[in-house]
Order: sequence, then structure tokens, then C-alpha cells
Amino acid sequence: MGRSAGPNGTVRSVLSSTCRSASESFTPMVEPKRPANMLPLTKAPRLPNIGLTTTSGLSGTTERKRSLASSDALAISMSIFSQGGGVIVCAAYACSGAGDRISVPLGWQESALTSQVPTPTKGHPLTQRTIVITGASDGIGAAAARTLTQAGDRVVVVGRSEEKTQAIAKELNADYFVSDFAELDQVRTLAAQLKDDYEQIDVLANNAGGIMGKHQLTVDGNESTFQINHLAPFLLTTELMDVLTASKATVINTASAANGFGKMDLFDLNSEHTYSTNRAYGTGKLANILFTSELHRRFGEQGITTAAFHPGMVRTNFAAESTSPMRHAYKTLLNRFMLTPDQGADTLLWLINGTAGTDWISGAYYAKRALAKANAQAYDAELAQGLWEASEALVAG
Repeated sequence: MGRSAGPNGTVRSVLSSTCRSASESFTPMVEPKRPANMLPLTKAPRLPNIGLTTTSGLSGTTERKRSLASSDALAISMSIFSQGGGVIVCAAYACSGAGDRISVPLGWQESALTSQVPTPTKGHPLTQRTIVITGASDGIGAAAARTLTQAGDRVVVVGRSEEKTQAIAKELNADYFVSDFAELDQVRTLAAQLKDDYEQIDVLANNAGGIMGKHQLTVDGNESTFQINHLAPFLLTTELMDVLTASKATVINTASAANGFGKMDLFDLNSEHTYSTNRAYGTGKLANILFTSELHRRFGEQGITTAAFHPGMVRTNFAAESTSPMRHAYKTLLNRFMLTPDQGADTLLWLINGTAGTDWISGAYYAKRALAKANAQAYDAELAQGLWEASEALVAG
């Protein structure tokens, strides 16, 4: 059993976890052929190449205890790395450039894309938000947790490693939970504990994930890459749905440009017939995007807003425990060209601090603060619905 300490020093028992920070990127993919059930292509809005400074209106901290007692504003400088569309060295973002055309899933109004151009974040609301971040013990999850805590938000840290998760929580004076995403019972326990402790959750950032090694089934009987990257966050989100809808919450899913390597086969979700490390990971990230669009379709009218995003190739321990050739890039001179965790967290923070319908479009996939191209299967509404139903059956327990 792991342990968790809240801001008041109380200690709670929690379960141990396998959340892996999903901060990564792959080579850009070729624009897919547009399926028959896809809306016409349209221009993609994007932010201008400008720096950004926001002022939160929240006070500083006293002995690391968040307070609204002071009216002093906290200025937060957010570094924007390589703004706009296009490809940068080593990060190889598969996103739209200036004037690029992207495909829009069924159910989205074309006018929303042509009229709702994203604008810079205007700062946090005066009320403190409760933000749950999985995969927050390292990488972009930890970087985002630090930035949001400094801005006055109440961040709940979820991670795999007891030692690393506790260290981040202690640094931020935050609540923390340790939960193994390779065991769905632990995800259910995590969800129950979150519901017990927090009446409101304003943001759920499903950031945990990872690229694994050889084909292996979890104790639940699912292929490990698919479970850790998709089934576990799917289960966590659906188990929290009552509190999320009541909170009119935002759900952000960390995906990847690697979705281009994926192939979703609802009749072979365990990859029993064809398996490779990179393809399994790409399929998991494709599942994140399909989950995002279906989550919007099912719960958008109940107040849920959601987006998936690609963080880029980030200088972290990502893929260190896998057998994927990608692991070597993190140990060579290419490491110097990768994004820092703070840079990799930029789009995540932009989505968290922005407003759906004004700054970004709910149900969409983003990279570098702009709508991004995805695998052709990502725009298949029937496939998204089928994946949701198959996932419900697999996590029914």
C-alpha cells in the first residue's frame, strides 16, 4: 500500500501505480485519405507567432499553503516553443501549418472552425480550481503541476512511483495518489478515492501512458500497451463521470503524433494477430483521440469539454523501459534537440487555461496550440462509438 498526505498533514492509504508520463513524438505522417463519412476539408485556425504573458489574479503562497487573502497578482510567463504549424527538428510535429487543411469529424460545425480562432489565455479565474493530473510524477505532468500550483490551482498528483510521486506532492504541498494502471482494480480504487475527497473536479488531465516492450497481457487480460494508454484513462474518466458532469469539467487526453502508426481493429484489441511495439503504442494513442471525440459527442451537452493533444518529443525518461527503437533517441545527442518538460507541457496548459468554444474546439486533436492532422481512422464516428462500447465491455470487471 502507498500513502498520501494532504495539505493539512493528514495521511491516507492509497494503492501503488504504473502511470507513465506520455511526453513523446514520432516522425510526421503523410496526410491520410479522407474517408467517405468525413466532412469537407476546411482551413485550420492557429495562433500568431507571439509570446504570451498572463496574470492570474491569485495570491502567492505562505509556507506553501495556497491562499486568496492577498490581492497581489502572480505574473506567469509562459514560453511558447516554435509557435504555429509546421515541423521542427527532432520533434517532428504532425500538425497543420499556416493555411494547411485538416479533416473534421462528423458532428462538428464547419463554422466553428472558420470563426472561432484561438486567442491567448486571459488568465485564471479567481476561484481556485481542482485539477487532477495522472502521470504527474515526471515529465510534462510534473511540469504542468508546478505551473498550475504556482498560479494558485489545487493540483492532485497521480503517478506510478511512490517515491517520485510523493516527492512532487511534497514539493507542491499537494495531495497525491499512486495507482497502477496495469491493474484496473487500482484504477477503480483511485476513482473512488477521488470522488470521496473532492466534490468538484474542474480538470482531469489523462496524461499517464507509455510505450511498452514485448506483447504481454495484464492481470485483467488486456494487452498492456492498450490498457495503460487507453483502457485505464477510459475507466478513470467514466468512473468519475458524475462528479465531472456536475463540475462542468474539462478532460484533456495526452495523445501523440504516433497515432499515425496505429491501426484500430475492434476485433483484435489485444493485438493477438499482429503486434509491434510502435504499432501498439500508436494504436493506444489513436484510441485516445477516438475516445476524445466520442466523449464530446456523448457528454458535451452535459457540460463536458474535452481535447486530445500531442506534446512533442520531450526530454524525459519516456520509453526507457521499452524495447522500442525510440528509447535510443532519449540517450543520444538527439536528446539536446528535444523539448524541455516545460515546453512539452505548453499545449496542455493552454488547453487547461483556455475556454472551449473560444480558444479551442471540444472533441478535437491539437499540437502546438493548433488543430492537428491525425490518422484517418480518428475521424470515423462509427469506429469511435464502437471503441467506446468495446472499452465498456473490457473494463466492466
